Amino acid sequence: MAAVRRIQQINTAETQFQGQHKHFGAADELELPELKSLCEIGYRYTIQLRLNGYAIEARPRDYPTHGRRSFYSDETFIIRQAWKDGPATPSDPELR
Repeated sequence: MAAVRRIQQINTAETQFQGQHKHFGAADELELPELKSLCEIGYRYTIQLRLNGYAIEARPRDYPTHGRRSFYSDETFIIRQAWKDGPATPSDPELR
């Protein structure tokens, strides 16, 4: 669940950044020092900026050794999960 908590932190940081700068921020612009490498034990994180939003992807660094689920979230704050060796997408089931 560390990956889910990290995604929640990124969502919060993006909202704060957008409130101050009127646009969403890239990983190096967010005030989360632990995100500088976008990699932590077990998961690799990607933040992709879009015209009016962003997308966060978290994937196991070494599937299935470091995890069996991938996660996706965006400016909606909904976290989605996929039980596969590949990225989660906006069409995957919502994490409950």
